[in-house]
Amino acid sequence: MKLLSWLFIFIGFFLPLFIRAFYPPTEIPLGIYVGIWVGGGICGVGSFILLKKGKVKPEE
Repeated sequence: MKLLSWLFIFIGFFLPLFIRAFYPPTEIPLGIYVGIWVGGGICGVGSFILLKKGKVKPEE
């Protein structure tokens, strides 16, 4: 689960940067970048909170 939360954070924060590196900013609307950042951040932080509260057991 901890790996999954790191994966969501990685996708949410770094994927828009990779997309911006390969495509000019005018081709892709800003809303897509914001959506990926917010979605990845919420999923990653939510996974960490569930892990800390003990609702989800970490993978062994």
